[in-house]
Amino acid sequence: RPDPAPGPLFYLVALALRTTPLTLGGLLALPLIWRRLEPAHRRILAGLALFALVFTAAMTVFPKKFDRYLTPVFPMVDILAAMGWWGVFTWRGQTAPAIAPRLARSAVLLLGALAVANPALWQH
Repeated sequence: RPDPAPGPLFYLVALALRTTPLTLGGLLALPLIWRRLEPAHRRILAGLALFALVFTAAMTVFPKKFDRYLTPVFPMVDILAAMGWWGVFTWRGQTAPAIAPRLARSAVLLLGALAVANPALWQH
């Protein structure tokens, strides 16, 4: 139902409803592999996460709220989720045979493409 004042949690709920299960899984996996990342990669990912959080917080301040205003955040969230999946696949690949890293790279590429393409398809 339309609500003239949806409240401060509007964009958090909108983000959760607009992302895919692949994206949410990657975001949940990101903290698990955070320490294994190189410091330069951690800084880049922290910057992306900071942008997403600050942009979402800034949009919450305004009284007029539409979920489409959150569109600039989705590429950042998808990159963070792809790194989470990359970490999961390479972590498992360290104990697997030599073919596992190639499979992991292919799977991460496929999941990353799906995570980026799926919200774009829904927009069109």
